[in-house]
Amino acid sequence: MAEFRAEQRSEDQELKKLQSQVKKARSPQGLLDLNTASKEELMSINGISLILAERIIASRPYKTVDGLIKVKGIGPKKLEKIRPYFVIGKE
Repeated sequence: MAEFRAEQRSEDQELKKLQSQVKKARSPQGLLDLNTASKEELMSINGISLILAERIIASRPYKTVDGLIKVKGIGPKKLEKIRPYFVIGKE
């Protein structure tokens, strides 16, 4: 039982750390900053896989959200689907 509680405390600490990171990367409107969001945060958006998140990060910095169209795997349809979740800077 003590082992379970220690594991739970560890998981709780990890969760708090991740939640803190998410809060830092989100704009006041709750959107992700495209230039600072972590891989995990990007993957929280429906339609963004691990590979796509890595490509998005590798293509930084972005001047506009529409700059995502240059990322391999993001076409006009996907861009329209994911655009509402992003900002550039803390707009």
